[in-house]
Amino acid sequence: MKLLEINNLQKSFDSKTVLKDISMSVEKGEVVSILGPSGSGKSTLLRCATFLETMDSGELSYSGTKIVTTKDGKAVYPSKSIMKEGFNS
Repeated sequence: MKLLEINNLQKSFDSKTVLKDISMSVEKGEVVSILGPSGSGKSTLLRCATFLETMDSGELSYSGTKIVTTKDGKAVYPSKSIMKEGFNS
C-alpha cells in the first residue's frame, strides 16, 4: 500500500522554478532518503508533502486518498475545515 504518492509536482517562487515534474511514492515499511546539493529543493519537496508549502500543480495522495489535485493547471486543495477534520473522518 502506498502511504504517500506525489505526481507531477511543480513549485516555483516568483520566476524561479524549484521543483519541476517531481513524482515519487513511498510504500508502507519503506525507508526513503532524499539527497541532493544545497538549494536543490529537498526541503521544499518535504514542505509541500506536509502542507507547509503549497504546490503550484501536481497531485498528492496519502494512503490512497487523493488530497491535492490539479485543475486548469493549478493545484486544488481541500477547504480548511476538511483539512482540520482530517481526511479519513
